Order: sequence, then structure tokens, then C-alpha cells
Amino acid sequence: DPEMSRGLGDVYKRQIMNIEIFNITLFILFAVVWIAGSILVISLVASVLVKILLKALIAIFNLVIN
Repeated sequence: DPEMSRGLGDVYKRQIMNIEIFNITLFILFAVVWIAGSILVISLVASVLVKILLKALIAIFNLVIN
């Protein structure tokens, strides 16, 4: 029946569109999580570097004073 197969084609197209929307949503979610994780890592590295720099500056300051 041509009408029935056309209806099945529409169902198939809707399923493909739903899968594509799901894939795009999953990709965006992954990208957001990856960016957030990267920002967290950069923040942690920056805080460690600041602590090292401050310790070095304090050590230099102590050398100058004494």
C-alpha cells in the first residue's frame, strides 16, 4: 500500500531527526563538560603556580631583609 509506506517513511524520517537532535544535544553537553573541566584544571594549575611564586617572593624578600 503506497499510503502506508509513505506513512512509514515519515515515521522513519522523524526517528532519524530525533536521533540527530539527540546526537547534537549529547555533543553540546560533552563540549560544555569538557570546557568546564578544562577551566577547572587551568584554575588549579594557576593556584599552584601562584603559591609557588608567593613562596619564592617571600624567600627573596627574606634574603634581602637579612
